[in-house]
Amino acid sequence: LGLVGSEMCIRDRGGSGGASGGAVALYAAQNFTLEGSGLIRVTGAGGGGGQVQAGGGGGGSGGMLRIEASVVTINGTLGANGGGGGEGGVRLNGFPETGTSGADGSASPTGAAGGTGLTFAGDGGVGSSLASLAGDVGANADGGGGGGGGAAGFIFLRGAVSINGSSSPAPTLD
Repeated sequence: LGLVGSEMCIRDRGGSGGASGGAVALYAAQNFTLEGSGLIRVTGAGGGGGQVQAGGGGGGSGGMLRIEASVVTINGTLGANGGGGGEGGVRLNGFPETGTSGADGSASPTGAAGGTGLTFAGDGGVGSSLASLAGDVGANADGGGGGGGGAAGFIFLRGAVSINGSSSPAPTLD
């Protein structure tokens, strides 16, 4: 195979997949208000970088957030975006190079960055965002391919809802 030393142990180990955002349910008997500086996020983690000639891990999907009250007021920020995919790994000039991990999802309307930086390795896909609920695919490459970005989760708001803040993805009102 042409492998040397510790490389025999790490060949073909793809990056670990990012954890999902989990689930949070909040219930109030009367009113629920998230103040302007408040943040609730159930975002996915970034995928790990691939090792020698192996693909990057996929970004974790966003989770599920449910807020239910007679009156729901959102002045702050809600987020359930997916994490960025990990970059693939390569061997450059005989040396093994592990790909960069993707970024964790955030509550911003911009998707989490996929891992990048190595020559001949596939970049990780961008995680979901307000504009794109599915994460982007990872790039193919001569070395390891990039992992895909995590998809968006769900945000459910129930009651008389007023949104003056932001939410990514957009909430479902039920």
